[in-house]
Amino acid sequence: MHDVVCDANLLVSHIQTASGSNELLGTATKQFVAQENTIECTAQAIQRLEQLADGLHEQFATAGDM
Repeated sequence: MHDVVCDANLLVSHIQTASGSNELLGTATKQFVAQENTIECTAQAIQRLEQLADGLHEQFATAGDM
């Protein structure tokens, strides 16, 4: 997750450097901020899926021991 945010920050930095327009920079910044919530929700969903997968793995391991 941290790597994604760092990569996005690097992208914004490149846009700042390449941009001759404050409007383009403002649009890029707004889009970056809008994606932050989506990234956080995705990270939480992945964490829940990992927990479910761990639970299923434990259930199958227990069933196999019987």
